[in-house]
Amino acid sequence: MAGIEFHIEGLAGPTRLLEQLQHVGSRPFLIDASRVAMNQLRRRIQIEKAEPDGAPWAEWSDAYAKTRGPQHSIGIDTGEMLRGVKRRFRGTDQVEVFTDPEHATHFAKRRPIAGFSPEDAQQIEDVFAKRMDALVEGAFA
Repeated sequence: MAGIEFHIEGLAGPTRLLEQLQHVGSRPFLIDASRVAMNQLRRRIQIEKAEPDGAPWAEWSDAYAKTRGPQHSIGIDTGEMLRGVKRRFRGTDQVEVFTDPEHATHFAKRRPIAGFSPEDAQQIEDVFAKRMDALVEGAFA
């Protein structure tokens, strides 16, 4: 079994923090980050109607727009793409955030939905920092 062992005499806080970090693993961080990413994807589909870089999505063609009713908007037809936002953990150090592949594949050809804007990336970094702060605070309490 691989691992790292630390021994810091006289400094209980740093020792507890390092022990916590060894036992926490990446799963809590991945859960937090994927929750944020799922909310960001839902927001992009439901509200922003824009690519991750902020560029507005392409409008419907005139012919297609004539087939749409007031309950429809770009990205929202049957609601499957919005309801299909999910996450899948791959091993202990990866998580995928995705949406209904059948709808997203066709939709994303003209309107990219996946990716992070600088604000999205900052929000995920903030979530990581908050979890790290909690670990540090707990170790020194």
